[in-house]
Amino acid sequence: EAKVTDTYLKAIALAADLRKETPKDPYLLADVGGYYAAVGREHDSVPLLTQAAALAPDDPEVLYQVAVGFETLHRREEALRWIARARMAGYASGAIARNPQLAALRADPRYGATAIGGGIP
Repeated sequence: EAKVTDTYLKAIALAADLRKETPKDPYLLADVGGYYAAVGREHDSVPLLTQAAALAPDDPEVLYQVAVGFETLHRREEALRWIARARMAGYASGAIARNPQLAALRADPRYGATAIGGGIP
């Protein structure tokens, strides 16, 4: 677990220069927001995830990464909302089904009513 945390912290550090060069890159913001979520730094993660979604409100990959970040932070309501938006934007349900990080989200009864059905909670 410590090695995984160290890896995420290195990725955050490496992304710092990229963020200065492209501060409004939604893919980068979503990725770094997810890295912060993985190390439990919610106060750093949420603003980046929110900004990424605002910059790319119709991009299924960005919305998916935002959903994964919120699920990692144990913020299920937000994760469900973003996964539903990712599906509505065209993100493949098969990719969601294969992600082990989303196992608990997929087991939530609200998932079937929102993400697969296309509704937004």
